[in-house]
Amino acid sequence: METIYYTFYFLLVLMVVIIVVIWHTKLHLNARYRSMLNLLTALTIMFTSFAIIIQIYTFNATQHDTEIQLYEQLFASLIIDTIKYFDNNPDINYYYDQLFSPLKINNKSHVKRNYSKEQQVTRIIIQNLSSIVVFLDNDKQLNNNIKNSVQSKFDMFIKCIISSSIFLENYENMKAGLYSQNLVSYLQENFNM
Repeated sequence: METIYYTFYFLLVLMVVIIVVIWHTKLHLNARYRSMLNLLTALTIMFTSFAIIIQIYTFNATQHDTEIQLYEQLFASLIIDTIKYFDNNPDINYYYDQLFSPLKINNKSHVKRNYSKEQQVTRIIIQNLSSIVVFLDNDKQLNNNIKNSVQSKFDMFIKCIISSSIFLENYENMKAGLYSQNLVSYLQENFNM
């Protein structure tokens, strides 16, 4: 970073020295010099235009990457929070098996259910799903291709979890008390829930 500053100051001092030398030699009165000066002015304008275009492109690319990172963080939070809860509470692995069907494990029909922990993990899932829906609904700058990609990833996750009867049971019990109705509307529109 220091190299950039020193280079800038060097060019600034060099420019001042050149201007002083040219002014004292009366070179600026020569027609050839005026032609060169016009050419330099045109090149400066052109390079400035290119710099502005590159800056706008860079800003758009950075904003695009920031939006993608936001959705990646939201999905990571959804997955990590859910998995962490199941990892810390192995007594409700029956619910995990029903939600995500790892290796197509058959559900055990007679399992002692822990309703309190089921509701807790369902609430975690619903809160994270709600935050993603709110961002999808309110993000007006998101590119349609990216929005479709995020929405398809989101819909695949929802299809996975709504195959669980335990999740559906807990969702129906919590639906009326949800703070954000955006998720309820989204699930109603896209999954008839």
